[in-house]
Amino acid sequence: MTTFEHVVHAPFIDMKDENIVRSLTGEFQVPVMMENEANLSAIYERDFNEAGLYLNTITVSIHKGIGAGIIIDSQLYRGLNGEAGEIGRSIMMDANVGMLDNFRKVEDFCSEDAIIGFAQGVKEDPSLQRDDLVDLFRSGDNDIKKILDEFTTAIAKIIFNVASEFDPEAIFINSPLIDELPSLLEQIRQKYQLISRNRTRIRLAKDSQHATLLGACSLITHRVLKMDDYALKFV
Repeated sequence: MTTFEHVVHAPFIDMKDENIVRSLTGEFQVPVMMENEANLSAIYERDFNEAGLYLNTITVSIHKGIGAGIIIDSQLYRGLNGEAGEIGRSIMMDANVGMLDNFRKVEDFCSEDAIIGFAQGVKEDPSLQRDDLVDLFRSGDNDIKKILDEFTTAIAKIIFNVASEFDPEAIFINSPLIDELPSLLEQIRQKYQLISRNRTRIRLAKDSQHATLLGACSLITHRVLKMDDYALKFV
C-alpha cells in the first residue's frame, strides 16, 4: 500500500507544499497516514457495505467537490501520484473548443457547493444552505426543481463517463444531498439508462456523514495489523 506525504492538489485550502505526514508525525509522535476523501469513501463501501460483494467498484463522492474512489480487484487504485479518480477536475467541452484559457471543470457546475451557489443566486439569498435547498425542493419550488433536474442530468453523464472508462460492477454515490432527497437517485438511474446500454448497478452509498471517518478507521486497522493486501469485513 503506497503512502503519500504531499498534497498534490488542494482546491479549497492553500497547503503551501506542506508535508502533512511529517508535520503531524513530529507533532504527535505517532505514525500518520494520508488519504483523500473519495478514496476513504470507497474503502468504507468495500469493507463495511455492499461494495464488498464486488471486485471492481467506483464510489463517486459529491461534496464540496467531486471525486471518485476506484477499487480494482478489491484493492484501492491511487495512480502514480495519488491523483486517480479526480473526476471533478475533468474539463468540459463547450463551444470554444479551440480555447485553452476559457474552460469549466465538472465540479464547477455539479458539486454540492456549485448547486447551492446556483440556488443562492436564483433565490437571491447568499445564506441558503443544503437544508434550505432540501426544504424548497420538498415544497415544490420550481426554481430548485429545475436546478436539481440539471444536477441529476449532469451526474448521470458523469456516471456514464466513469462506467465507460472503468466498466465497474457497481457505482456507489456518496452525497449528503442525495441522502436527503433519495428521489434524485432514481432520476439519475433513469437518465443514465437513456444514454447507456450498460446496466451498471448504481447504488446510494450508506451513511455519507461517517463514510470518510470509517474508511479511515479501516485503512488504519489494515496498517496496524500489517494486513494491507488482505480483505477485512467490518460489521
